[in-house]
Amino acid sequence: MMQEASSSGKLRAGSSDSGHVHFPEEEVSLHEAQILVLDSGKNHIDVKLGFLQLDHVYEVTFAFNHNLGEDLLIEPKAKRNVYIKVLSFTPTQDGKGHDVVLKFNARKEHVVKEIFYVSTKTKPKQKLTLQLCARILGPGKGTPILKEGITILDVQDEYDLDPSDSHGYSE
Repeated sequence: MMQEASSSGKLRAGSSDSGHVHFPEEEVSLHEAQILVLDSGKNHIDVKLGFLQLDHVYEVTFAFNHNLGEDLLIEPKAKRNVYIKVLSFTPTQDGKGHDVVLKFNARKEHVVKEIFYVSTKTKPKQKLTLQLCARILGPGKGTPILKEGITILDVQDEYDLDPSDSHGYSE
């Protein structure tokens, strides 16, 4: 296995002579088990859900830290997202962030990126962007191992789905 040193001096994944990419064991075990919540700066948080299965409906639970206070509101645009519906959004017990529970509908085979915004009651112009990302696996592409915080709610029959009927979640 080849490993290359990055500019920070840390080792990163490399490829072997067989053409396969190998990652350090500690990165693999963390990646497989957890939903990755990454603060990208400038009030932007990336939430990496990993691989999900086509025609499945999931409940996704995660927490994120921020410094905007406890009085966050979900922007109305989030109610029109195609693949996600926020079910609950509550302050964490330690008061340093929020717990989120949402429904994720995996209806199309591809990389899904859904964005929703939250703002504060006291400063509505101060917004936080949450971007959820998942790779939806189609038939014959394998069965993903779900990360902690992701559970299957429903498996939809592909013959019952008509994409022209889909208008996303709405209230």
